Amino acid sequence: MAGPWNPAAALRMARTLNLDPRTEISLAPYSSIRIGGPAEVLATVRRATDLARLAACAQSEGQFPFVLGGGSNTLILDDGIPGLTVLNLCREVVFEPQPDGVLVRTDSGMPLAQLARMTIRKGLTGLEWAVSVPGTVGGAVVGNAGAHGSDTAQHLVAAEVAMPGQEPEWLSVRELDLAYRDSALKRTAANHRVPPAPVLRAQFQLRPGDPEQSRAAAKTNLEHRRRSQPVLPSLGSTFRNPPNGFAGTLIEQAGCKNLRCGAVGVDTLHANFLVNLGTPGTGRAADVLQLMASVQVRVRNETGIWLKPEIGLAGREADRYTAALLNPSA
Repeated sequence: MAGPWNPAAALRMARTLNLDPRTEISLAPYSSIRIGGPAEVLATVRRATDLARLAACAQSEGQFPFVLGGGSNTLILDDGIPGLTVLNLCREVVFEPQPDGVLVRTDSGMPLAQLARMTIRKGLTGLEWAVSVPGTVGGAVVGNAGAHGSDTAQHLVAAEVAMPGQEPEWLSVRELDLAYRDSALKRTAANHRVPPAPVLRAQFQLRPGDPEQSRAAAKTNLEHRRRSQPVLPSLGSTFRNPPNGFAGTLIEQAGCKNLRCGAVGVDTLHANFLVNLGTPGTGRAADVLQLMASVQVRVRNETGIWLKPEIGLAGREADRYTAALLNPSA
């Protein structure tokens, strides 16, 4: 586990790299649920090389910066993020023709849905499923984001990762060991109780397709999202689907659609989404955690199944809260 952050060290590192750091900045505006405490130090990067240098500098001091991309799938706790938070706005995309298709090399801060639309406009097929998926490419690699029967692993070739104590390294999709909403990067971070090693870039192998078919598939996926998922701020799916079932169905069957805690409630359209019912910045992470626990208990009492969280937690007490959500006896 990383040692305690020294805010002065975080500021010094960011200033050395000319990243114009700011202190005690609320992260709620950068979260897809519009909830979250402050970053002790917040730096913004727009080039993958700067992200690599910053990660190396921090890791040399035994520290691991929290990299924030689209702000989905991770609940930022009310006490905020200690040390250095990096807002990843690295978004360069390069298309390289290959004998068997096109290799798409993209920075990790590129919004996944935006990348999908870009590839469709270029007549490429493979990422139509992603037009409705929030978050960035980096987050998609770490969590193997997916939708509509497909996922990141199906077209990812490799990802460049800033591994601790090493030069940035390209890891193949086999080495990344992607699984359902999981990866080797995610598991290693959980085992060491640190944020995942920063993903710098990713490569996707796509092939030419029928533009009309791709646009039609993307439209169908977007329409399905609008019909079945909330428009209110959320973090995406809250719980992982259990084997041979759907978390949303179990939550609805357990009578949870009317549950609410503070400004956070179970969505009435899709029960596996917890939404911020208030104005941006009014909800609390504590409300989300309490509501998650209430849902877990009700579903267990009704079905005997303990739902495991799909979202991650970030903050000083993240380890303790994660243990409680994963283990009903914690």
